[in-house]
Amino acid sequence: MEQKRVEWLENITATWLKVKVPLVLGLFVLQPTSCTRNEGLDPKGEVLLSAYIAILEVRKQPIVGTDSTRAIDSVLAKHGFSSESFASAVKERSAKPEEWVKFYQEVTRRLEEADKRRTDSTTAKPSDRTGSS
Repeated sequence: MEQKRVEWLENITATWLKVKVPLVLGLFVLQPTSCTRNEGLDPKGEVLLSAYIAILEVRKQPIVGTDSTRAIDSVLAKHGFSSESFASAVKERSAKPEEWVKFYQEVTRRLEEADKRRTDSTTAKPSDRTGSS
């Protein structure tokens, strides 16, 4: 049962990426927009965004099987979602291209910021981390 849920989540994510990424990229080319923090995201959108990013982060980890399912379920529960309600929320948001573009711009921006913070923290000198010179 849990394996089916993981496969389902992987399939739906792969499908969104195949279908929506070209649409999003096309919209960027046709209508450039500036993206400021949380521009146009409602509170529900913010919760969905946080859950979506957290799931992407979990999926980066080398965990498989039931551990992966538990990690994803934990992320969803922490954000107030079941796998079904999460899929429904993403589907609803992706049905509105303008909202989906804003959503994905914010996902991309936050992931890039997180990667930059990780890179900065791993390349900083020990004295930089402690605050001493």
